[in-house]
Amino acid sequence: MYAISWSNRPAETTLSELIQTWLVNGKPLWPYFDHVKSWWEYRHCPNILILHYQDLLDDLEGNVVRVATFLNQRLTPDEVKLVTHQSSFTYMKEHEDQFQPSERVIRPGRFINKGTNKRWKDIMTQDEVDAVDEAYLNHFSSDLIDFVKNGNGKTKTE
Repeated sequence: MYAISWSNRPAETTLSELIQTWLVNGKPLWPYFDHVKSWWEYRHCPNILILHYQDLLDDLEGNVVRVATFLNQRLTPDEVKLVTHQSSFTYMKEHEDQFQPSERVIRPGRFINKGTNKRWKDIMTQDEVDAVDEAYLNHFSSDLIDFVKNGNGKTKTE
């Protein structure tokens, strides 16, 4: 659901309208299903690392090590601690001005939001959730659906 940007929608657009537009043609941002599938097809390539936000929430430090390993970088324990701290939601929220993309893309103060995942469960109707689930079934393989919904659980122990 990360492809839907509620904070950047036209003011007169309802969430239901935004979801339907997104399901049909990928607007307002991009063709979500094609975008995700295109990267998923190459996930086994040695120069591609796909991360899921839930995995970062579950084990940020383990995934810092995972990214460093992927980049052939050896980090000292102190460096891992520093990178993990500066990659945390708390740090990024406190220093949002350093991470904010162009104001033309996202309004200031809206880029670093709440630091949680699956917030859609609290705002979408069951019909909307069902429509998204059906779209997933129509566009994604079962392993990609599982990844998109849950992440992959890969950490430094793997």
